[in-house]
Amino acid sequence: MTKLIIDSRERNAELISMLEELGVEIEFSLLDIADYVVSDRCAVERKTVRDFESSLIDGRLFEQAERMKSTYYRALLIVEGSKEEFAMNHKAITGATISLYLDYGIQLIF
Repeated sequence: MTKLIIDSRERNAELISMLEELGVEIEFSLLDIADYVVSDRCAVERKTVRDFESSLIDGRLFEQAERMKSTYYRALLIVEGSKEEFAMNHKAITGATISLYLDYGIQLIF
């Protein structure tokens, strides 16, 4: 059985229910890095469009990226929402996306 560790602050009931239906064993823990730990090699951070913009503006985005990169072999960032929802300049979003991929090796899914 697959085991997923979820940050205890992430309480998306619909997602948890779907994962359990798929046979995923879920454990809640207060995580310092990422929102979901898939394995000792892989972690996932989840952000809304607004949180992505906010963390880009205040510098948290790249701090989190550095911690994920230094801790996990593979890191993934899921941004919930569409690219059209961004209030920021799209060039800034594109630059951040490219930097996350090239400088930190973090895959992004919108």
